[in-house]
Amino acid sequence: MLTPTRFMQLDYSLLAVTSHVISCLLERQESSLEELLRYAHLSSKEIREADILLAITFLYATGKVEVDILRASISLVKKND
Repeated sequence: MLTPTRFMQLDYSLLAVTSHVISCLLERQESSLEELLRYAHLSSKEIREADILLAITFLYATGKVEVDILRASISLVKKND
């Protein structure tokens, strides 16, 4: 779910989970799926691997992250100024 409904907690919305993924990547430059999940668990133990995968997919579709399949890592796309 992109945004929460009145019956859903904000902590589990795609936007909230995506913010955790971005924060982790800003701190570490590059992370694995497991590291992103551990980072998200600092704020909520209810966030699941599927939630992280949806956030990565959203960021990838919008061109904000790169996924290195060989190294199994995710990193933010560098801006070319």
